[in-house]
Amino acid sequence: MSELTARRPDPPSRRYSFTGPNEARTVRLARDWVACLLQVLGHPLLVEAARLCTSEAVTNTHMHTHAPAITVEVSVTDARVFVFVMDDEAANSLPAELPEVSTTRQSGRGLRLIAEYAEVWNVIQGIGTHKTVWFSLAENQGARCSS
Repeated sequence: MSELTARRPDPPSRRYSFTGPNEARTVRLARDWVACLLQVLGHPLLVEAARLCTSEAVTNTHMHTHAPAITVEVSVTDARVFVFVMDDEAANSLPAELPEVSTTRQSGRGLRLIAEYAEVWNVIQGIGTHKTVWFSLAENQGARCSS
């Protein structure tokens, strides 16, 4: 992960948005929505990596915030997909770096999985309380998670 920044990529793309309550079942709804969206929009090679990374980002938001809602925004270009997972909780601070992976701790694996499968990713503190975990996937990397 690169250093935290207040900017997020803004590719010229088609944009889609999903918002659900901060509940455990929203994780499945969000990952299935992203997978279906990518299938319909012609990015089948990115479906499994997007499903995994979306699941981890939404789970992270659900487990570590008390925000009432989680929003997932997807921006799609011909060669790349960007997924943004947003919450509005002020009390939750952003990580300065990836947590160490431990065989005894239950937390810390989600962001590492995103780092492994995403082309690029980051965590952004927006204006006010808005925070975003985002990642991008490129068509030329699609086979990484599909076997």
